[in-house]
Amino acid sequence: MKQLARILIVIAISVGLSVPVIAANINGVEITTQNTGGVWWTGSEAAIGITDSGATNNPFYNGSDPTNTSAIPSPGISSGTYLAFMGYENYWPITDYATLTLYYDDATSKSATFRVGSLTNSGAWDKISGDSLQLGGGGFDTTPDRVGTHGNSAITPLDGIPDVVLMFSDTGGLSSTVPEPATMLLLGVGLVGVAGLRRRFKK
Repeated sequence: MKQLARILIVIAISVGLSVPVIAANINGVEITTQNTGGVWWTGSEAAIGITDSGATNNPFYNGSDPTNTSAIPSPGISSGTYLAFMGYENYWPITDYATLTLYYDDATSKSATFRVGSLTNSGAWDKISGDSLQLGGGGFDTTPDRVGTHGNSAITPLDGIPDVVLMFSDTGGLSSTVPEPATMLLLGVGLVGVAGLRRRFKK
């Protein structure tokens, strides 16, 4: 009987931790500087190129065609950790604070303000206020010239100036090791079930 109880406990925990949590997709990214008025966002003239993290030559998720805008096409991109390629470099690195806002396809948004740290070292900057987002340097000493933002809505033209490359995440991917709230909730449910099973088999 005790062996059966142990098996049921393991199953309860496994099920609790494996239930998928469906999140909305990111369909817009905005980064603004507090004391210089710089604004970059997807689908705009001050464009941001969004790629997977890890390398500066990853393909863009938005605006790969020079004739289109830099909007992220439907259905957007899943929650995760990405690189943001930005031009308009006269606002960097003289700014002290930056705000990251992510927009989702369910009409919600998250926003947080950070104290600007190193642009070349990877890792999250100190968050001043806001939602559970992270923003920090991309981790590249040499950055490419991939995004031209001087009055052009496309993100592929070169403008002769290396881009500012930042890394952002809405999943704690830059440095956090704290479990996501949904995971903690499922773990709690699993443990409650375990407690009930143990009480039942003790009778």
